[in-house]
Amino acid sequence: MFEAESVVNSDCRAWFDPKPEERRRLLFASFEPDGTYIDPTAQISGAEALLHHIDQVVKARPGLWLERTTLSISIMISCVLAG
Repeated sequence: MFEAESVVNSDCRAWFDPKPEERRRLLFASFEPDGTYIDPTAQISGAEALLHHIDQVVKARPGLWLERTTLSISIMISCVLAG
């Protein structure tokens, strides 16, 4: 079981780290290998597929920065929602 705040922080950092190997380390520290990622533009199954998606987003948006806008974290059955 992951500690929720640490998971959310690692996930956020995985989206903007410029080094692909660091993005991989951060993502795999915060996302289950068979997890599902959902946002308004994508639904992605699996950590490898999400890593590929993040790599594509980083390439398309150089200098991307993702920042938590709230300290609120809601935990549901095997689901983390962060604002």
